[in-house]
Amino acid sequence: MSIKLDDRQMRILNFLLENDHTTYQELAEQLQVSTKTISKANANLKTVVEKEINLQIVVQPKKGVSLVGDKEDLRKLLPDFEITKVDTSEDRITYVFAKLLNTTGSLKIQDLADELFVSRSTMESTIKEVKKRVMKHGMAVISDRNGLKINAGEKGKRKLMSEVLNYYWGGFTASSNKSDLLDLNINLLGETNNFLDKEILKKVAMILNRFMEETQLQFTDYEFQTLAIHLAIALERIDSNNFLLQEGGTEKEILENTSYLIDMLEQAFHFNIPKYEQEYIDIHISAIEKNAMNHNLSETTLPNLDLGEQLKQLVLDELNEFHADAELINNLVLHLNAAVKRLRLGVNIHNPYTEKIKSSFKQAFFLSVNLLEKIEEQFLVRFDDDEIAYVTLHIQSFLDRYRPNKSEVLLVCSSGYGTSKLLEQRINRTIRFFIH
Repeated sequence: MSIKLDDRQMRILNFLLENDHTTYQELAEQLQVSTKTISKANANLKTVVEKEINLQIVVQPKKGVSLVGDKEDLRKLLPDFEITKVDTSEDRITYVFAKLLNTTGSLKIQDLADELFVSRSTMESTIKEVKKRVMKHGMAVISDRNGLKINAGEKGKRKLMSEVLNYYWGGFTASSNKSDLLDLNINLLGETNNFLDKEILKKVAMILNRFMEETQLQFTDYEFQTLAIHLAIALERIDSNNFLLQEGGTEKEILENTSYLIDMLEQAFHFNIPKYEQEYIDIHISAIEKNAMNHNLSETTLPNLDLGEQLKQLVLDELNEFHADAELINNLVLHLNAAVKRLRLGVNIHNPYTEKIKSSFKQAFFLSVNLLEKIEEQFLVRFDDDEIAYVTLHIQSFLDRYRPNKSEVLLVCSSGYGTSKLLEQRINRTIRFFIH
């Protein structure tokens, strides 16, 4: 038996177990919320408890609230309860994402506020942030008299599903058996469980682990996570007859390793994966084959990469003043070659550390933005902040190695101390790597 309660409902249930009688006022003081919020939470809790357990939550005038039935049976079941938390603004945003993706109709703002026990104004702020993020992916949340709904095709919905799942996955640590990590690192909220069966994700992880062993391909932890989520969503959507629409162009030949993985998936899930879906899987495998873990960088010949020479020239031109070394050039070109191919097909990757990278490595992020603007112009793709942050790590690694001979500078300014400090700041901002 799997009974799902939110954190607030669980606290109410524990209090009722320990006290024969209580009141909404006492519960409100214990949980530091209003009596109205307690009333809503208790009504939802009553529905779950009376349906799943042989117990009743009785509310009587003057006597208050009490549990009626065998409390010992409930105590034995408590360790098996699944507790979901929606405490932070990010939790609320992700919950609303999942809710919108799970419905074909419209959702009322007040209903969402009631579900999460927050005020309407708090939910309106949450919706505003959801709209921004949906717009970032080239889609929209439509508001009308019926409520809210996402206006997106199958490709767009899958992008948003990936973003939600990445949020719940959490961090990784290295392991020789990555499927072991899945159960420890992904804890799906109730609504998210409705668009992805966690068992499918586990099955995909086991297949990927076997694929790694048999092909000897090495995945980074994040490549493993991204591909597992992509495959799990794609397989569930294909099985429910939700297919990506074929865009213009001829069919492309897929890699040998991709073909091998597709055979493994089709045998395990007992249905065929359409050719166009296979091409998306091929993008991931192509990127993995070209990552530094699967190459001896000293032996990597950039002309063998599809876009190698063009990307190499752009990197050299943009980072000319820093005298980029071979390690930086090879790492960047390998990364960007796969990234451009991904972005041309609309496949983005999530970066859980983007904000930290932006604040910690400002100079490297600035250089990455300039470099990627040139690449965007030449290849007609768009790099968002998550993509820029990955490039930033390559450039920051180089800057940590890069130690040019710095010159001593004496700044003389006849306009006064204030002007000289302003000049000092501007000089440091533009050429700080070359001066003391």
